[in-house]
Amino acid sequence: MRRPRRSLATTGIHPMIDPAEPPPDESEVVATIRTVSLGIAASTILLAVAAATTQGARFAVGVLTGGGVGLLNFLLLAGIGRAMTRPSGSGLWGLAYLFKVLVLFGGAFLLLRAGVVPGLGLVVGLCALLPGIVLGGLRAAPGRSGR
Repeated sequence: MRRPRRSLATTGIHPMIDPAEPPPDESEVVATIRTVSLGIAASTILLAVAAATTQGARFAVGVLTGGGVGLLNFLLLAGIGRAMTRPSGSGLWGLAYLFKVLVLFGGAFLLLRAGVVPGLGLVVGLCALLPGIVLGGLRAAPGRSGR
């Protein structure tokens, strides 16, 4: 029998986190990150093929660039998040996150400013994050068989 949930005021923990439930196994976290990454990559490729057939090669390069920026951003954010939740110190990870944002989005800005890729293509590529995140969420959802 599960213990009744305590209020945020008595636990000091976010109400969606059940302190009685053990944290997910590291292999489950890695598998979920892999699922999201593959979903983002597959969505990016599908969107790029569609863009190449309807809008041309330059637009498709923009889609691939946007999807690549989104995938790299997700992977770096996942690595930083995993490192911050480990018991061994998380001291400089906030600075690593700031550096990540500056490099990724600064690079995207420079690509747009130089006119290397069309802005709309970059945005379409960034939209490839959504299906990947949904796939990862479905994979990690409680109530899956085997949990």
